[in-house]
Order: sequence, then structure tokens, then C-alpha cells
Amino acid sequence: FECNLNKIPKCDFLISSGLFNVKLNNNSKVWEQFIFKTILKFDEKSKLGFSFNMLNDICDSNKKKDYLYYANPGLYIEFILNKISRNLTFHSVNEIYDFTLTIK
Repeated sequence: FECNLNKIPKCDFLISSGLFNVKLNNNSKVWEQFIFKTILKFDEKSKLGFSFNMLNDICDSNKKKDYLYYANPGLYIEFILNKISRNLTFHSVNEIYDFTLTIK
């Protein structure tokens, strides 16, 4: 387990869970830029691929919390397809309003 991506050696497969969920008081646009940069770093640090999950923006509005980030999956799918790889798997778990992207 490591919090600093710069300290992680190149690995076969990188897995991140929950990293992008808590934005605290950050503006969503600023948070999205952090996510894009981190996804690019994931690609740089992995030889075979990487996987991460995010909260889905289809969450019922009465369940949303201001300090959490709810992502539009299409935004990140488009980014990955254009910048990293066309080999992408999307998995959604509607009961917990979560989705996972796996990139190879």
C-alpha cells in the first residue's frame, strides 16, 4: 500500500479503490483535473493495465453528499479511449452507485 504514486515502482497491474470518491471542499472541475492526471500516472506506472472505481453520478440526489465526487462515467471512458487505450471494460454496480473501469 502506498499513497504517493511517485514512490510506486512500475508494476504489472495497478488497482485503486475509493481514491477519487472524497473530494472534500475541492471544486468538481479541479477534482476532475486531479483525476485525469492520476489516471495518466496509473498508465505510466503499470505494464499490463490498471483498474479504478468511482461513485456514479446517477446516484439518487437525496443520497448524495457534498464532500463526495460523483462521476459521469462517459467523461472518463472518453478520456481513456482518446489518451490511453481502446481496451477498456466498464462494470457498474447500481445498488451502491459505483462503477469500475479496467484498462489494458
